Amino acid sequence: VRSVRAGLPVSEAIKVISTEVASPVNDAFREVANQLYIGMSLDEALGVLQKNVPLAEVKFFAISLTIQQETGGNLAEILHNLAAIMRKRAQLAKKIRAFSSEARASAYIIGSLPFLVGLAIFILNREYILVLFTDQTGQMFLVAAAVSISVGAIIIARLINFEV
Repeated sequence: VRSVRAGLPVSEAIKVISTEVASPVNDAFREVANQLYIGMSLDEALGVLQKNVPLAEVKFFAISLTIQQETGGNLAEILHNLAAIMRKRAQLAKKIRAFSSEARASAYIIGSLPFLVGLAIFILNREYILVLFTDQTGQMFLVAAAVSISVGAIIIARLINFEV
């Protein structure tokens, strides 16, 4: 944004990013700068960047530059707004992680309880729990319990994972 506001063309701004910004961002933009240097169009170079770095933010960046090139407009303002959106997405992801931490802790506790209770029964009264492993009906119940725990874990994981 600063480079474009200072009057540099997009290709020069990309070169500045490739030299001034820390790794791994500079590596990706160095590749784009090299592709522009050998004559590839900006759209094609950004397409390669999207394939090499499959992040939503990179896709937003590439689409913003492509649309701005086709339609015109204030590139500095577009990039500034894009940066603000990316920051808000990162903040939202952190908030979601914080809000779902209680649910994750509950999921870990609920998921580990059957195993802890089974271990406690094994330590206190082995004959009582060994029926699950030695008797055919006990083995069926053990398989049913494993399936039930697995399905519950999958459902809980889907409930607490949010896509930003």
